[in-house]
Formats: sequence, structure tokens, C-alpha cells
Amino acid sequence: MSIKQQHLWACSGHTLFLAGAVTTGASALTNVNDATPVGTTRITAKMRNTVLSGSDVNGSWNDPVKYWMPFNGGDGFHNAPWQHFPLGSPLYKTQGSHGCVHMSLKDVAALYGWAPIGTLVTVQA
Repeated sequence: MSIKQQHLWACSGHTLFLAGAVTTGASALTNVNDATPVGTTRITAKMRNTVLSGSDVNGSWNDPVKYWMPFNGGDGFHNAPWQHFPLGSPLYKTQGSHGCVHMSLKDVAALYGWAPIGTLVTVQA
């Protein structure tokens, strides 16, 4: 996955399973660190129909999602029905996630069905 390109590619070896636009963490905010962390980790869990909760100096959130796949502590893949700008947009820098990777419902459902717990996740700047 590329933060710069705001794009995800899911592959098995050299075979592409899924490619799509994403929204990553709001990296340009100055009062919180919401940038999506770079590096290689693994999907650690998979959940359906859950609520993602948290808070920071800007407030609290309780966001229902249909698919949730954490890969770095509280950061993970999920749909984001509250996001009202296009996936892949440069608006992620100030209006992006709290570090997670927002995906379309169609793409995150496909990824959820394809990727088992333990799947490698590589996030590049």
C-alpha cells in the first residue's frame, strides 16, 4: 500500500487480487499524530459489524463499520461511510483517518474474504 499514491494492492505472490483507492491518516495535522504508520506488519484480527471508538485532543468518535481488520494496534483496514470526499484524494492530509486505511465497502469486503489473519501488510510512504 502506498500513502503517497493513496492506493492499495493486494497480491498473492505476483498475482494481483485487488487494487483500489484508499484514504490513510491525516498526516498534516499539527496537534495530533494521525499519520498511518509505515512498515511491514500483519493483519492481527478480523471483525464484522463493530464500532471503532477513540479520542484525542480534537474529540471522541464511535464509528460503526461493517469490516475491521487491524494490522498495527489500533490502525487497520475498514469501510468509512462517514467519509464524504473521494478515496484517493489528497484531502487525506487534513481530513483523513486517525491512522487507519479507509476502503470502499466493496473492496474491504473482498479483502476481508481473501486475507486470513496473519497476512502481511506493507505500508510505504
